[in-house]
Amino acid sequence: MLKTLKLLAILLTILLVVMVFYGIFKGIFNSLEFWGLYLLLVAADSLCIAFIKRYNR
Repeated sequence: MLKTLKLLAILLTILLVVMVFYGIFKGIFNSLEFWGLYLLLVAADSLCIAFIKRYNR
């Protein structure tokens, strides 16, 4: 379970970086859908990291 959460956190973090570069190349930083998806990914990544920290205690 913990290994799966760690892999998911890594995947979500990489996806955030890819989204930033995609937004730069496509110029969609003014798009509401882009920011909604970005905030959703940040929330999911933060929640995943919080669960990992809880399990490590």
